[in-house]
Amino acid sequence: MCWEVRLLGGEFVNSVDVLSGPAWNNSDEYSSIDSSDFNDDLTLVRKKSEVLKSQSVIIEECLKRVAQLDSCNLVLIEAAARQRRLADEIFIVGANLGTYVSCQLSVNGGHVQARQMQAVVRQLMTDLEEHSVSLNQLMIEAPAEFVSACLSREEFRPHEFLIHKQRDFRPFKLSLEQEKLLTRFAVNGLHGWSTLYDN
Repeated sequence: MCWEVRLLGGEFVNSVDVLSGPAWNNSDEYSSIDSSDFNDDLTLVRKKSEVLKSQSVIIEECLKRVAQLDSCNLVLIEAAARQRRLADEIFIVGANLGTYVSCQLSVNGGHVQARQMQAVVRQLMTDLEEHSVSLNQLMIEAPAEFVSACLSREEFRPHEFLIHKQRDFRPFKLSLEQEKLLTRFAVNGLHGWSTLYDN
């Protein structure tokens, strides 16, 4: 795809200087969407997401007695840190997959395999967010002493600002099930019309 560009004076640029559309060389990351490296990362995200889902059950149980938590709950603080670390690891790989697919689509919007994979990656990232809701709720609802103990852990430091801001909006927080429901709607809600149009 090429465009002719008219200079301010009204003359066309030399044909050698004609601009072309976006092109990406991401072969150092993945050679293609059906490469083994891409599929390995996709499998890794799925497997780690299942582990995150099973770990979130522990956090959900603790939400039932959230008002009683303090800095002495070392087992829970460790579980929360493990959950945060795992969620971040999944997010990095998942975002990498999503960015690669987006780059493919920016060059060729009709790339069927990339469009299909975009839907798969969106669903995986929504699952990640849903499995993280209980941890987010814990950081919002728990007493300040418990949250401070968590924030002293390295796993939480990159999230400290966001946690404090989320705690400011605590009165407007929904229940755990309502928050999960909203997260599940994100796949079809946010991009639903454009996906319907594209397909």
